[in-house]
Amino acid sequence: MAVGLPRPFRPCGKYLFVAYGYSLIRVHGLDDGTYVGTLRPDINGFKGSGGCVDSDTALNLTLRKNGEYVMFLENAGLNHVMMFRWTPPST
Repeated sequence: MAVGLPRPFRPCGKYLFVAYGYSLIRVHGLDDGTYVGTLRPDINGFKGSGGCVDSDTALNLTLRKNGEYVMFLENAGLNHVMMFRWTPPST
């Protein structure tokens, strides 16, 4: 498996969330595919890779009532689950 390629992806709310092999999650608009931003791990100040995402079901997310998205990304490479919280930019 090439770790730089997109692996799991999930639509939720108005966005498409795409996880890449090194624990990055890219966010795109669901209606037109517009790139919105990238979520990266920040592990005690280390802003690098969180390991290797190697499963099609590694990304789970939900949209909260307050507009915040909560994502859980499983990582077999370093045997952990990362949680991301993201609020879309104001339009």
